[in-house]
Amino acid sequence: MVTSQERLKILQMLEHGKISAEEAAKLLEAAAQHEESRAVAATTGRWLCIRVIDMGDKTVVNLRLPLKIAEWALRFVPGKYLELGGIGKQDLAQAIEQAASAGKVQLVDIHDGKQHVRIAIE
Repeated sequence: MVTSQERLKILQMLEHGKISAEEAAKLLEAAAQHEESRAVAATTGRWLCIRVIDMGDKTVVNLRLPLKIAEWALRFVPGKYLELGGIGKQDLAQAIEQAASAGKVQLVDIHDGKQHVRIAIE
């Protein structure tokens, strides 16, 4: 998304005749693409990690998804399943968004006597 300051500067250049309408449109599009590529770069290398270990220290689930795929897949998970784990769909989406600029984010860490479930963003 182009910031309001960037948009204003481009429109002022258009108003003062320094650039044409076509050039202004190209600048606005290029600025929007630059912002989008910065957002993608911020989440590159980030992972949603889901690990389930049973009482015998045997790993039952060990899943690492690229964060962008996890964000996409979240749209298809019925909210009722997330709420069973004590986390709402909105909370998870917000945590994924915040993880783009943060270090590790622990979402779930549950020991129920039979299994240890850990969901984190790394």
